[in-house]
Amino acid sequence: MDRNEERSSRMQVILTDKTQAVESTAEIALPDYRSEISRLLWVRPTVMPPTRFVSGGKVDFSGPVRYDILYAGPDGRLYSAEAEEGYAFSFPVETAQGAVESLVTVMPEAVISRVSGPRKLSVRCRMRVRVRGYADKELAPRLKGLEGKEAERLCEAKSCKRAMALEPVRFEVGDPIAWDSTEGEVRLIAADGAVMLSEVVAEHRGVRCKGEVLLSMLICPAEGDALPRVLQHGIPFERVLENDGVSMDCTARGMGCVTKVRATVEEGRILAEAEVALWGEAQAEEDVILCRDVFAPGYAAECQQGEERMQAGGCCRNLHFSVAGEHPLAELNLAGDMLPV
Repeated sequence: MDRNEERSSRMQVILTDKTQAVESTAEIALPDYRSEISRLLWVRPTVMPPTRFVSGGKVDFSGPVRYDILYAGPDGRLYSAEAEEGYAFSFPVETAQGAVESLVTVMPEAVISRVSGPRKLSVRCRMRVRVRGYADKELAPRLKGLEGKEAERLCEAKSCKRAMALEPVRFEVGDPIAWDSTEGEVRLIAADGAVMLSEVVAEHRGVRCKGEVLLSMLICPAEGDALPRVLQHGIPFERVLENDGVSMDCTARGMGCVTKVRATVEEGRILAEAEVALWGEAQAEEDVILCRDVFAPGYAAECQQGEERMQAGGCCRNLHFSVAGEHPLAELNLAGDMLPV
C-alpha cells in the first residue's frame, strides 16, 4: 500500500478546456509561367498539426495551412496550384502546477477566396480550435501538530481519467498508379490525398494505427476535349504513436493528414508520393488514493477535508462520418462538439 500511495498521490487536473475561432489569411501570387486565372473552382485547405511553446503563463501554438487550388485558364483547360501559409494562436494557463499535457484539435470551418489579379488571389480560412491543458496535482495531506510523529492514514481509492498526447510521426508513402492504356496519354491536373484510419489500438507504451493513404488524381486526356475524371488509389500503412504511459487497457484515437503530394506521369503510369503527418491522443483510467483522515494515537491533531474534482473517463475513439451541413448535429444523434474527419 505504501508504494501504491506514493505512485498514486498525484492526479491529473484540467488547467483549461477552451474552444475558439482562428483565422489565417494569405495573399497568393502564382509564378509568371503559370496560366492566368479565368475562373476559380476551389480552394481546399489542409491544416497541419501545430507545434507548441510554453512561456509567460501561456501556451503558444503555430502551424501551417496548405491550400490546394483548382482553376480554369483562358484556354478553358483546368490547372492546379498550391500555397502554404501559417496560423498561430495562444491560450493562457496557470503554470504554478506545471502543464504536463496539452491536447489540440484544429479543423477548418470555412474558406473565402477572391481573385485579385490575373495570377493573384486572396484566401481567408476560418478554423475551429479546441485546446485542453492538464497538470498533475499533489494530493499529499498537510499535517498540523504531527510533525516528527508517526501518523496513520485512512485512504480511499477513486478512479480518475488521465489524458495523454501521443508523439506525432511523419513519414512518406509512394506507389505507381496505372490507368487503361487504351485511353492514350493523360495529363495530370491535380493531386491530393487523405488519411483514412481503419484500426487504432492501444498497446504497451504506444498506439498502433493502421489505415491507408487515399490519393486522388484529377486527370484528363492529353489531347481532345474529353471531361476530366478522378483516379483514386489507396496505399496501406501501419505506424506506432509512442507514449510511455499508454497500456493495453487504454482507449485512443488517431488523426492524420497528407501534407504534400508529388506526382508525375511517366510511361503509362503516375508515380505518386505523399508526405503524411499522424498524431493522436490516449486516455486511461487510474486509481488515485485520496486521504479521508489522518490521526496519531495519543496526540491532538487537526484534519481538514476539501473537495477535489475528479475527471470522469469517457469514450475515446475514432468516428468517421460526413455531413452536408443541412441539419444540426443533434438531429443526427451526434454531439455538438464533434468534428467530421
